[in-house]
Amino acid sequence: MTVFIMLESDPFTEHAAEEMSMASGKQEPVRRPMRGIQIKPESFAYFKVVNKYGSVIPVMDAGGRDDPNNPGLGLTDQYTNFIVESTQQASAEKYQIIQTFGEDFIFMFGTQPKLWQISGTLLNTYDFTWANEFWFNYETYLRGTKCVENGARVYFYCDGQLWEGYLIQVNAVRNSNLPNEVKFQLVMFVLRDYVVEGIGQTDFPLYPEKEGDPSGIEGLFASIDAGLQLTGGIMGPPAMGPGAFGTNLAAAMTSGITAGLSYALGMGGGGGPSRGKIRDNWDEYIGPQQPEGYDWQSMLFSLTLRGAAEFGAAMMGVMGGFLQASMSGEWRDIAGLQYPFACGIGSHYGDEP
Repeated sequence: MTVFIMLESDPFTEHAAEEMSMASGKQEPVRRPMRGIQIKPESFAYFKVVNKYGSVIPVMDAGGRDDPNNPGLGLTDQYTNFIVESTQQASAEKYQIIQTFGEDFIFMFGTQPKLWQISGTLLNTYDFTWANEFWFNYETYLRGTKCVENGARVYFYCDGQLWEGYLIQVNAVRNSNLPNEVKFQLVMFVLRDYVVEGIGQTDFPLYPEKEGDPSGIEGLFASIDAGLQLTGGIMGPPAMGPGAFGTNLAAAMTSGITAGLSYALGMGGGGGPSRGKIRDNWDEYIGPQQPEGYDWQSMLFSLTLRGAAEFGAAMMGVMGGFLQASMSGEWRDIAGLQYPFACGIGSHYGDEP
């Protein structure tokens, strides 16, 4: 009998040597929150039961729409009558390790069942009967056995993630010291999970524009526009009467800051009221080297000029404010200038104060 022995070299040995050489040298620049962070817009968790045909199975909700078959009872497609305080996710591989007289071998077979946990609070008051309503929905619609009987699965959304699977366990604690709330914990067998918020996108994230929302750059510009329309800007007719000083001063300052923002935010950021690509915001990066193809000198000049433009525009707004305030005939404590001035300048990056 002929025996063949085949020797194969590990291709990662060469790659490891290259990686060691790179690791011992200068690292690439890394992005860090050097000028602060933007808080995520508020979102709410929900459960939804969907059958195999794609139809939503409504669950009971006192605040939902009227049940046509049972007038006076409410139904909803997205159940939100709970407050999520924490979620716990874990992922482990299916594997088998083979030990030999030489190097060991490992075989991979996918992932082990995902049993993820959801913890939160149910209100238990006269007008928010979430605790008993949740138990009814769990026993009638949400638990795994009922989903199988109805040919359905549960979808759970929270903080940009969507889980698909079955609820297999629930625990609830009622405490006499906290009669208005019930703590609960769920275990969900997750078949699939999805990320529904944008990841890996190169555009600098800006808050969704909403009417009356003061958050972010869009909200700032909306507030400025509203102020300009209300007062007519620095050169417009000043407000008169009680409180005219603060009104005129704020309007004049926003006019100056608008000019600075329109000019500064358009530099190196696509020419509009945004910050362009994330990689173009070099003031967020730490590292001795510049990214490939990045013009560091031009960006440094842009940042310097941007700061000068914003500061100059703000000073123009301040001077215009004093001018317009004097026209109103009502001089008050000038120290009040410090607060709107600081807030106006500090908001130009879209960061939450």
